[in-house]
Amino acid sequence: MDTEENQEENTYKSSAYIYYLVAATCLGSLFSGYQIGVFNQSYNAVLDIMDIQDEDDRVNFEGLITSLIPLGGVIGAYFSHHILKIYSRKDGLILSDIISIVGCSLQICIFSKYLFILGRFISGLSSGINSSLVSLFIMEVAPIQMRQQVSTFPVFGLNLGTLIAYSTGFALQSNIYSEKQIIYIYGFPIIFCIIRLILLKFFLVVDSPYFFFENGELIEAKRLLGIIYKDEYIDQIYHDYHQVFIEKQKNQETFLSVFNYQNKKRIIIAILMMYFLHFVGVSPIMFYSTKLFNRFTNMNRTLSIYLTVISGVFPIVCSFISGFLSTLYGRKSLLFWGMNGQIFITFTFVLLSYVDINDSYDQTPSWLQGLLIINIIASRSYIASTYAPNSLAYVSDICGDKGISIAFMSYWFFQGVVGFLFPQSLFYIGYPLTFLIFCANSVLGSVFVNRYVKETQGLTRIEIMLLYNPEYEQQINQKLKEMYSLKQSLIYINNIDARQSMMQSVRMEQEMTNIAAFN
Repeated sequence: MDTEENQEENTYKSSAYIYYLVAATCLGSLFSGYQIGVFNQSYNAVLDIMDIQDEDDRVNFEGLITSLIPLGGVIGAYFSHHILKIYSRKDGLILSDIISIVGCSLQICIFSKYLFILGRFISGLSSGINSSLVSLFIMEVAPIQMRQQVSTFPVFGLNLGTLIAYSTGFALQSNIYSEKQIIYIYGFPIIFCIIRLILLKFFLVVDSPYFFFENGELIEAKRLLGIIYKDEYIDQIYHDYHQVFIEKQKNQETFLSVFNYQNKKRIIIAILMMYFLHFVGVSPIMFYSTKLFNRFTNMNRTLSIYLTVISGVFPIVCSFISGFLSTLYGRKSLLFWGMNGQIFITFTFVLLSYVDINDSYDQTPSWLQGLLIINIIASRSYIASTYAPNSLAYVSDICGDKGISIAFMSYWFFQGVVGFLFPQSLFYIGYPLTFLIFCANSVLGSVFVNRYVKETQGLTRIEIMLLYNPEYEQQINQKLKEMYSLKQSLIYINNIDARQSMMQSVRMEQEMTNIAAFN
C-alpha cells in the first residue's frame, strides 16, 4: 500500500522481518503439500494394510483418497470467508492449525478405513482454510515493493511439503509394511501445525490492519503498521490502508456480488487460472509420480522412490527462483511462457509414451526410460518456476477476500477432479491420449493468458481494480493508444512503466471527479 512517490525508496523497516513473517505463515503450506504428496508414496502400504486386494477396488479407493484433500479444500476455502467475520487473519490461521491436528490424529487410525477417510477430509478442510487465509494475509500485510517476491512463498512451501512427503517412501521400500510405519508417516505433519501455532500465538505480533478497521480499533491498526513501516511513512501508509477499507465498506461484497457486472471478469479470470493450473498435466504428476516412474522404469520400485524424491527437489528451487523472475519480468510474462513451455513438454510426452506403447517392447528401453523421466521432472520444475506460483499470486492480486475464497474453492475442486479422474483416464484411454488432452489445455491456457490477463506488477490495489473494471476499460485502452501514438518509438503497449504512468493519470482524473474506484 505504498505511495507512488516513495516506491523507489523502501518504506518498510526490515525485509528480513517480512520474510520471517511470511515464511512462518506459510508453514501451513508445508502441511498442505505433505498431505498432497504422502499418499503418492504410501498408497500400496495403505491399501495392503486395509486388505483391499481387488484391482478395481484399489483403483477406485486410490482415486477417492487422492481427491479427499481437494474435496475438503473446496469446503474449507468457502468457510474461510465466514471465519474472517469472527476471527482476525492470524486467529483464523491458528484455528486452521487446530483442525489440521484433528485431521492428522484421525488419519493415524489406519485400522479403520472410515476414520482414515474422515481424517483425510478434515485435513483437506484445514488446507482449504489455510490456502485462502495465507494468500489474503500476505497480500494485505506485505509492502508493495516486496509483494512480487513473497507472494510466491506459499507455492515454495507447498513444494517443500510435497518433497518431505515423497521422502517417506524410503521407509516403505520393502513389500512388508507395518501399521506403526504408517502412523509415523501420517502423524508427522502435526509438527508443522504445532510450530506455526506457537509462532502465531506467542511470537508474531503482526496481523492484517483490516480486521482492526472493521472493529473500530484504529489505534491498534496504526500500531501494527508501525511494526513494519518506517516512522516517516506511517501516516501515509495508514491513510492508504484506510482508504481501501472505506471503499470496501461502500461496496459490501457478497458471494453473489462477486459475479456482478463490475467484478465478474476478475473472478472468471481467477477461476480459469486455477483450471489451467491443474489441467495441463502437472497436478497428476504431483499426485502419481511414483506410479508413473514405476511404469517407466519397468516396475523398479526402489528407483521409482528415488526419482520421485528427485522430482520434488527441483520444483522447490524453481519456485524460489520464480519470485526473482516475477520481479524482473512481471507476472503475465511468466504465466504466458509457462503455458507455452508446457505445450512443448506435454506434446513430447505424448510422442514418447506412444512409442513406448506401440513398439511392442517387453520392457521400456533405457534410452526411452531416460527421456520419459526427464520429461516428467521437467514438467513439474518448469511450471514451478513460471505458471504455478504466479497464478496463485495473481489471483490474490486481483481478487478481494470473497473472490479469493471462490478462487481457492475452484483450485481445490479442479485438483480433486483431476486427482480422481487421472487413474481412470490412464486405465481406459492410456497415456498418449490422456496427455494429449493436457497438451490441448496448455494451448488454450496460452491463448487465455495472452488475450485476457493484464500485468499487475508495481500497481496499487485500486489501480489493479481499475484494470478489470468495465467502466474504466475503454478509458484505460484509450490512454494506452494515446501514449503509444505519442511515444511509439519508446513505449510499447505491454511495457510496465507505460501502464503505471497511464494508471496514475487515470486515477488522478478519477479523484478529481470524485468517482469511487469500486463503483
